[in-house]
Amino acid sequence: MFFEKQAKELQNNYIELPDMADCHLYKQAGNSVSIPIIKIIAEGLAHCIKT
Repeated sequence: MFFEKQAKELQNNYIELPDMADCHLYKQAGNSVSIPIIKIIAEGLAHCIKT
């Protein structure tokens, strides 16, 4: 599958979160989306368009 390589790359970039309540972590994250996720989605769309 196309996304297997990207999923492995994301696993290698794992960041351990601080020991905080989930609600505080959610507030800090907000509605943000990380750049690597957007890149993977764009690459997947480009792959689908080409085929």
